[in-house]
Amino acid sequence: MSYFFVLVFFFAGFSTAYRITKNFKNEKLFILYRWVFWRTKLNLEFSDYISVFHASFVSRNEEDGSESRFKKWVVRFFKDNRFFTILEEDDYDIALKKANELSELLEVEIYDRSKE
Repeated sequence: MSYFFVLVFFFAGFSTAYRITKNFKNEKLFILYRWVFWRTKLNLEFSDYISVFHASFVSRNEEDGSESRFKKWVVRFFKDNRFFTILEEDDYDIALKKANELSELLEVEIYDRSKE
């Protein structure tokens, strides 16, 4: 029973984040209750542009075969025909703010697909 509690406690507070820097020495951060306990180098190609768009996702429950569909705003770096997803967010304003911050930091253009 105590192992279960430890696992629940760990996963309830666990998250990951990306640290993107102007010199592009990027990191992936592993966070437990707002404390960074591990960081690794994040190998990314410098982006040609940043895209913000609305995407549909499907989550499948393997036990009963049910599906749930949901939409999120996505922020991606694009280099040629390759991409890296930086953020998936429910709130458009938060996604656009993050894209604008990254665009300013890296001096790359944003394609905001919400206008289409």
